[in-house]
Amino acid sequence: MQGIRAAIFDMDGLMIDSEGLSVEGWLEAGRILNVPLTEDFVNQFRGTNENYSRALCLKTFGDDFDYAHCRQIHDEYISRVIHRDGITVKPGLIELLDWLEAQGIPCAVATSTSQPRAEERLRVAGLYDRFAAYVYGSQVKRSKPDPEIFQLAAAALGAAPEESAVFEDSPNGVMAGLALGGLTFAVPDRIPIPEESAARVTALTKTLADTIPVLQGRMLADANEAKAREKEPAAPVKVTLIGHSGVLAELPDATLLFDWWKGDLPAIRKEVPLYVFASHAHGDHFSPKVFDLAGSACTVHYILSDDIRGCAAFRRAANAPAGIHWAKPGDTVAAGSLTVHAYASTDEGCAFAAETSAGRIWHAGDLNWWTWPGEETQEEFTDMTVRYRQELKKAAADAADDPFVLAFVPLDPRQEKRYSWGMAEFLRTVGAAHIVPIHCWEDETMAERFLQTDLGRAFEKELVPLMRAGQSAVIG
Repeated sequence: MQGIRAAIFDMDGLMIDSEGLSVEGWLEAGRILNVPLTEDFVNQFRGTNENYSRALCLKTFGDDFDYAHCRQIHDEYISRVIHRDGITVKPGLIELLDWLEAQGIPCAVATSTSQPRAEERLRVAGLYDRFAAYVYGSQVKRSKPDPEIFQLAAAALGAAPEESAVFEDSPNGVMAGLALGGLTFAVPDRIPIPEESAARVTALTKTLADTIPVLQGRMLADANEAKAREKEPAAPVKVTLIGHSGVLAELPDATLLFDWWKGDLPAIRKEVPLYVFASHAHGDHFSPKVFDLAGSACTVHYILSDDIRGCAAFRRAANAPAGIHWAKPGDTVAAGSLTVHAYASTDEGCAFAAETSAGRIWHAGDLNWWTWPGEETQEEFTDMTVRYRQELKKAAADAADDPFVLAFVPLDPRQEKRYSWGMAEFLRTVGAAHIVPIHCWEDETMAERFLQTDLGRAFEKELVPLMRAGQSAVIG
């Protein structure tokens, strides 16, 4: 099955307790305009956008019905009440949002309410900053039960429709979610979900928090599928953390050194070739001191990201050897007995996949889901999400017949609650028999923090928690 890559939320009646207030607003407008706006009538357009409700009112009350004035009375009534009394957040919402954030699943609002009114309600409820994308009723041509609004929300989060989970309370919204083709969770508010739709949803629950066990089950099923593709190394590999993203992998017939820029190296074996990798020119991944390793083994091969040759540190290096293998994203490099594939980073340089005698080994470099709460625009978030998933999709396809036996993947504490997003996405889409966290900035708690998450627990046996410089482990 497809993994869960995005969560899409309706607003009124699902996240905030506003549907009763909306009915009161319509009834108030009906009294002032002397129009028979009843609750049963209003329920016909619950979950739809303004164009839909306008058309229904004109059809029912005649073309001379002043819908704009009616809507104004309705909206002003709601605005007065929420600024006086506030808005009640529905039970279980915050718990679900916190859980989704911990799993690295971005969230969007997809509401039929217009942008000014929706933003007012979200801000009053203290929810506006919890979402990565917003789609409003005024932005779509076709109202729910058409899935257009959910399609736009999924695209804004960089997810395919079938990779999305929709949360809805209204019958029209549930029908739209089902039409999208992903997971649909029904959490009814004032109107029951018809039996035909209820029989097709992923789950029908009383609160949003009740959806978490179902989501956990789906995510662990995805994780188990990824784990089923794993295979152990063909030969033992000794892995040593040098520091940050610097790691040493010692195979029986070769030694691989990735992104060494500081820290003490173990003794390099002279009898087997040494392969030195640098993923990009940043000072915490490349240092010209790697060239001091020439002669430390019987043969030394350098596989460096192409951006390094233009950096000041490389230009100042007096001892850079001839015959460096320069790699750009998309390149395949043959160096000694290794074949190395380079993938695009979401920052600078490359990620590397090396085909070795022990199996395929992955080093992410700075290929990660770099998302920063409160410091990025929606466009920047979407671009990052799409680019990261594109590269992982390529890596997963390339590893389909020959899975990774070892992977070095970032867990960066600077990303705060989003520190594990990139790791979780890699585990769900690519996977490896053994995973070593890197890019942890010497924070020795990162592996333990990840192991306390649901996905982390699912990969407890695969995780190799080398968190201190000099720590080693033998795998395979």
